[in-house]
Amino acid sequence: MDQARLEVLDQLDQLEEIVLEGTRVPFSGGRLVNEADAIEILDAVRQTLHMTPDLARRLALLCILAAPARGPPPPPPPPPP
Repeated sequence: MDQARLEVLDQLDQLEEIVLEGTRVPFSGGRLVNEADAIEILDAVRQTLHMTPDLARRLALLCILAAPARGPPPPPPPPPP
């Protein structure tokens, strides 16, 4: 494997560690992660890969999916009497 690929794999391992060490959000499947740490690693991946716009969108989607869920919407109000 070339050096850039190994570097990206190492950075992805670091990102995975940040996500897995994040605090679980009850009943959501989400985790709270340190945003600054995650962004720092994503920036390093971008620099390593000389990020294409398509790959940047995919990584941004991964960050959104790793963010904690907002939970279900509130129930509707009761009907008027």
